[in-house]
Amino acid sequence: MKCTAAIAKAIEACAKAGGGKLNPIHTKAYSLKKVFPFSATLDRDKLMKAPLVLLTALLVGNGHPPIFGSGNSTVTSVTSEPFGFSFNTTVGRSYTVEATGDLRRWEAVELFQGSGGEIRFTAEPATSGKPQFFRVFIGYPEYHNGNIQALTGAGSDFFKKELTVNGVRIVIAGDVGGQAAVPDEYAKKVARMFELFTDPSGSNINITAQRNFIKTLRGDSGTVHAGFPTLQRLARGAGTDYSTNFLDDAGIAFWNLSPLFDSHMAKDMVWYLNSTGDGYGIGEIDAQEVIEHVFHTLHMHGLDSAALKMYPEYSADWQSGELFGAMKEAYNSSNWESEGYGGSGWKTNPDLFEVAAKEYLYLLNFSMFEYTGLWQDDSLAPEWNDNMRTMAGIYTNNPLGYALHNTYIAPVISRPTIATINSIFGDGNTPAQDNPALAGVSNYFPTP
Repeated sequence: MKCTAAIAKAIEACAKAGGGKLNPIHTKAYSLKKVFPFSATLDRDKLMKAPLVLLTALLVGNGHPPIFGSGNSTVTSVTSEPFGFSFNTTVGRSYTVEATGDLRRWEAVELFQGSGGEIRFTAEPATSGKPQFFRVFIGYPEYHNGNIQALTGAGSDFFKKELTVNGVRIVIAGDVGGQAAVPDEYAKKVARMFELFTDPSGSNINITAQRNFIKTLRGDSGTVHAGFPTLQRLARGAGTDYSTNFLDDAGIAFWNLSPLFDSHMAKDMVWYLNSTGDGYGIGEIDAQEVIEHVFHTLHMHGLDSAALKMYPEYSADWQSGELFGAMKEAYNSSNWESEGYGGSGWKTNPDLFEVAAKEYLYLLNFSMFEYTGLWQDDSLAPEWNDNMRTMAGIYTNNPLGYALHNTYIAPVISRPTIATINSIFGDGNTPAQDNPALAGVSNYFPTP
């Protein structure tokens, strides 16, 4: 018999939990026999009483909907006692078995690395008396959401916790220097933004290029900063709010941070309840604060810096690069004002160029993604001309920047929607509340 309406809705909930919609061609083919490893005559009551059920859905990529019996990865056998199943794998891909009791909220159960052969999963016995459903999520090893855990060793005098997401190690300031620790929930929101910006299911993403982007962030062998993984520092307020400022030379020595900083690529900070920013309690301001500095980190440590001639110390001809050309075009046309970081000095001074490049790339990407509504009064003029706030505006007024973005940024950095961003950073969190869970939800879930 064909799927009942209730089962069809359950299947669609399964797909939506993965972030997508069911392909119509799949919807037409659904039957209980195709979706569940049971008889085609199984009714809904029997289904919901079954303790363990396998949805033979193999999800491809981060957030893709289920694809049934797809590609080279299929479920090859299912056993009922003990409940388990086997599936084919491909070398170089990761496979996460996920479980749910309601077809809406899924939790990772076990992670496997593809061997090129079959892998067997055996479930723990069900004890709740309620049905449990399983699916297999197919991904790549570069994509991984780490758990928040205690930081030990280098940097632990100041940073007390850490987590790593898609190649970026986030270190979280603890209860030190007269400041309370950064809440875990805010660290999860920052991690979620890194996850979203490295989402392989994003529009125009080149999976191979993005995987190399993450490898660069990790400092893998053969990348431009091999052996020096990317570090994102997260602290409260501002450096000067701590009894000993951990960002100046004296503070770095006081907190014994040199071993951490010197072994990583770290050029930027994310501030929780930024005490030098535009105010508290407004979600858009919080979102803009995080995105700006996440972009700084991703751009400066993940993009193809050699091709862009981003770092003059490695590219003696940096003034002939596409990045320099795009910056010069925007500056000379009065569409970008760099007065706050050296004026026009970046045209001849290598050190100022690096600083200006970081800010230009942030402004370019922010505007190409059309996030400019997050800025206070929707504007950053005069630093960034209002006619450059949209993709169309960039195309017209900074065509070299437009081309640079489409060549180097769009294939590797995904573009989450404003609605998604606003769901993470809501209004209402101030120093008085000091609880980011009151203002949006991170939706960050670690993988095994």
